[in-house]
Amino acid sequence: MRIDRVAAAALLAVLLAAPAIAQDFDRQRRGCFGPPYVEVPPAPRIAACTALIQSGRLERADLSRAHFHRGGAHHAQRAFDRAIEDYDAAIRLKPNSPGAFNNRGTVYMSLGRHERAIEDFDAAIRLEPANLLAFDNRGVARLLLRRYEGAIADFEHTARSRPSQPEPLANLCLARALAGRVKAALADCNRALALAPSHRGALEARGLAHLKSGDLAEAIADYDAALRIDARSAPALYGRGIAWRRKGDTARATADIAAAKALASDIEEEMTRLGVE
Repeated sequence: MRIDRVAAAALLAVLLAAPAIAQDFDRQRRGCFGPPYVEVPPAPRIAACTALIQSGRLERADLSRAHFHRGGAHHAQRAFDRAIEDYDAAIRLKPNSPGAFNNRGTVYMSLGRHERAIEDFDAAIRLEPANLLAFDNRGVARLLLRRYEGAIADFEHTARSRPSQPEPLANLCLARALAGRVKAALADCNRALALAPSHRGALEARGLAHLKSGDLAEAIADYDAALRIDARSAPALYGRGIAWRRKGDTARATADIAAAKALASDIEEEMTRLGVE
């Protein structure tokens, strides 16, 4: 009889604990699969996803999702190696996931591995030809590798697909300006600014186009406008500094370039790589 009472008590304890375990599992799912990781602190997302991954209760598709979301949270924390490991796992579990390829590509871009990033963006586009985010990201990677015609092709595609949005036009303007196609670049930037007059990226890209054409007063005016929107924009400060230097105003040039470097220590290297010097 005592054995029966012990068994009954143990069974009762299990039954009472079951709702709490279920609630914990549901809470972990919400914490991992909830809003995009950029909208919540990454640490709780990582904890929730880790608990799910280690639970052994997820089906293959959800296990891939858990690694996908944890990878995003690791990326937000700049834990790049861990992010790549999670995206690798997500892809192994679900090889036809364009989102995982695209996101892993953005981690490689954060590491400066732009060639490797392009491989992932190519894979994302093969899996989902309508994935405009992958086209945008590949365009940026090509831009950073100074493959301007390839970048232009990617940004033209996204601009045609999203004609009412200024971002693709601003990107297209920047790529064409860097390629020396200044007239077309200015037309793209003007279209972007007609859609969004306070678009800082378009103002900075148009400033660069004016800088390329030698219209220094217009370049300074655009960089001034960009800095009124964000006084801590290192590209605008650096670009304006170059314009002041070309005008022979050494004091203003030195001040702007120093301020840009204080905000972003690698700004000179980045801008020089893009042909701004």
